[in-house]
Amino acid sequence: MTLTGYRLGEGPTLHHGSRGRFRALQAQPVLPRILMGATEEPDLGGYHLLGRIAHVSDLHITDVESPARLDFMIDAAEDPRFEQSLPTPRPQQLTSSHAAACCFATIKKLNTDMAIDAVVLTGDLVDNAQLNELERLLCLVNGGQLAATRQPGTVEGTHTAAWSDSAVWRPADIQNHWTTMFGFPADSTIIDAVAKRVHVEPFDLATIFVRGNHDALLAGTVAWTPKMAAVSVGAAKQRGLPAAELLADAAASFRADPDLFFTGSTTVVAGDSARRPMVPTEFPAARHVQTRIHRSPFDFVARPNDGLAVVVLDTVDENGHPDGVLSTEQAQWLGETIAELDRQEPETSVIVASHHGPAHHHVTIPHRDRITGPGIVDLLCRHPNVVAWINGHAHMASVTRHSRLGRRGFWEITAASIIDWPCQFSTLAVYTHKSHGVVLTVDKHDLAARNWTGGHTDDPVTDLGGLHRLLAANQADFGRIFPGAENYDTRDLTLVLPPR
Repeated sequence: MTLTGYRLGEGPTLHHGSRGRFRALQAQPVLPRILMGATEEPDLGGYHLLGRIAHVSDLHITDVESPARLDFMIDAAEDPRFEQSLPTPRPQQLTSSHAAACCFATIKKLNTDMAIDAVVLTGDLVDNAQLNELERLLCLVNGGQLAATRQPGTVEGTHTAAWSDSAVWRPADIQNHWTTMFGFPADSTIIDAVAKRVHVEPFDLATIFVRGNHDALLAGTVAWTPKMAAVSVGAAKQRGLPAAELLADAAASFRADPDLFFTGSTTVVAGDSARRPMVPTEFPAARHVQTRIHRSPFDFVARPNDGLAVVVLDTVDENGHPDGVLSTEQAQWLGETIAELDRQEPETSVIVASHHGPAHHHVTIPHRDRITGPGIVDLLCRHPNVVAWINGHAHMASVTRHSRLGRRGFWEITAASIIDWPCQFSTLAVYTHKSHGVVLTVDKHDLAARNWTGGHTDDPVTDLGGLHRLLAANQADFGRIFPGAENYDTRDLTLVLPPR
């Protein structure tokens, strides 16, 4: 289901590079819905609609100007030893704030056609856990002047022509790597458009926030240190590579001591106190929705309506790791909370929401303080009121049925990301029938953005949202690098669970 009635996919070539071509997006037919968990499509006319949520993940709102980014390591992109710790040189990170704004605007339009009870944002909403990135997110919720750069009319950093980082897209430089090799656009008006202030209206839908690793950790990987906190707000941006001995295992070395990576030559930039690491309690929990049974600021129950309960689970490893963890204390709270909901409100369906799914928990052997991903699945399967576990992190949409012998189980639903192709969010509707069980419908939605044509823009949100999607599609080679239109992760789904 889309606002337009079609899907976007690979179109004609716009520009050629020495190693690839830059292609347009064009309309493609919406493929039939996939039925999973049953052999016959259920007749929803006889079911009761409990509610509908919008599921958004991995916005990665990015301060591209920040001194606390690992941009300098991109110059070593050809060295395989740096691979795990390199930042992803996304051309579309420049337009991440506008893509997020376009996503919120699309949900508001969609809400006029179908009632959305709540929007659940399953983590990595910002890219580097900085206060100014959080402020951009909160601007999309509260309304105001969206600022994608520190100063109006100016972009300072690796995306500008003055910087020589070969692996970063610099739209004002016709000789940059992405343009000469892959045909990406060279258009100086893009920088001007990004640097404009944009007014956004308040987002008045019920919103539930879930933390991801990028919402808490430096580069989504390691705990902030005092030195890195000072670097983030300072007036020196790193340009030189760190000591060569760190190459032996760059990812492990960075997690062990990120300070060692910020010892090379620097360039003077404008400092900004708003780039400091956000304090955990500054991260929001919910807006316009009732919450209760709080274990912590990040573990709680939200009630979008009388029929649905969203149990928010924080899986961030505060000690520093991109994958998730869950403590045994959290697991006990989770089981007791779901059981209590079932005792008090047996007609209520439970959706668990976290950033990391079970495949992305780095504890693989259970011990007294931590539970494994499969251990969480076992726990949830013991509770028949759990119908779905929604998450993100993977940047690829997928669904998995989890069940255990004698128990109906639940559906794990992983969202695509907004930062990467196909730049989609989904809506999840829950239907129940006393005799036939539960049906979940998952519909994927493209951003309601205009196709970028270059030149002056009178609507930076929809125009740069369209540019973001176009850049992301070509960066992912239309799904040949990240799974895209040829895989069922962009298909609408009907997921069936038997009666309790």
